Amino acid sequence: MLLKKQTHLIGLWTTELDFSPSTDNEEAGTAVFWSCYAYAAIVVSKGSKDGERLVTLRWTDPDCEEYKVRLQHDGSVAY
Repeated sequence: MLLKKQTHLIGLWTTELDFSPSTDNEEAGTAVFWSCYAYAAIVVSKGSKDGERLVTLRWTDPDCEEYKVRLQHDGSVAY
């Protein structure tokens, strides 16, 4: 876990991970928490096809579903 105190209204950070999930219950990623009611997260998890990985964006907007993208390559993911 990495923690950083917010000192400005706008910020930029990068996260890179190399993760190959072996079961449906595994995922890895990064999250930004504003409060217990507001967050945004990006995670890598196992896809429906053998060896496939999904990138999923999650946030606390009740009017939106999760946004999922299938990864087209092996190796690290950087956003």
